[in-house]
Amino acid sequence: MRCPRCLDGRLQGITYTLSNSIRIDRCEKCLGLWIDETELDAILHEEKWLESEFLPEHLTAVLRRPSSSIS
Repeated sequence: MRCPRCLDGRLQGITYTLSNSIRIDRCEKCLGLWIDETELDAILHEEKWLESEFLPEHLTAVLRRPSSSIS
């Protein structure tokens, strides 16, 4: 499929994800990204999940835990 922006490049499917497999299209020439509605919803859902898992207060609590001594 041709890029709708530059018209010379071809769109390639790439995986954009940290936890789920979300495929988006990227132009090989202009590097433009093309995301449909379901892909965008999946990316936004993953972003909210990551924010809830890695909030600063969660990280602070983990860092404040006493570490066990390793022999």
